[in-house]
Amino acid sequence: MMITFSQQDTEYSMWRLNYRTVRWREKNLDKTKRFLWYQLPAILWLAAIFIQSSIPHLSAPDLGFKWVDKFAHFFIFAVLALLLIRAFKNQSNVFLRQRRYLLTFLGGVIYGVLDELHQALVPGRYSDLYDVLADFCGVIVGIFIAIMWEKWNER
Repeated sequence: MMITFSQQDTEYSMWRLNYRTVRWREKNLDKTKRFLWYQLPAILWLAAIFIQSSIPHLSAPDLGFKWVDKFAHFFIFAVLALLLIRAFKNQSNVFLRQRRYLLTFLGGVIYGVLDELHQALVPGRYSDLYDVLADFCGVIVGIFIAIMWEKWNER
C-alpha cells in the first residue's frame, strides 16, 4: 500500500500537533508544580506574617527571658529569607535567579518595615524600631545560612 504525500503530510502534521500539545501541557503542569513547590510557601509565609500582625491586642508569651518578641521577629524573618531565596532560585527568569540574594534582602527588609507600619494601625499593637532591627538581622542571617548551604552543596 502506497501512502501519498498528502496523507503522509497529514499524519505527520497531526502527530506533530499532538506532540506539541502534550509538551505544552507538560510544560504548563511543570510551571504549576514549580509554583506550588517553590513560590507558594513564600507567599503563604508572607500572608501568615500579615495575618498575625493584624490580630489586635496580641502580646508575646512570657517564656522567662526578656526579648521573646525580638527572637520571634528574628526567627520569622530568617525563615522568610530562606523561603524567598528558594523561590527566586527556582524562577525561570534568569534576572531573578541571579539577583536572589539582593531581592531577598530588599524584599525582607521592606516587608519588615511595612509590617511594623501596619502594626501601628492595628488597635492594641504598636510599632517598634527594635522589631525592624530584629527583622533585618533575621533576613541577614537567613541569607547567610542560604549562602553557606549552597557552598556546602557545591562540594
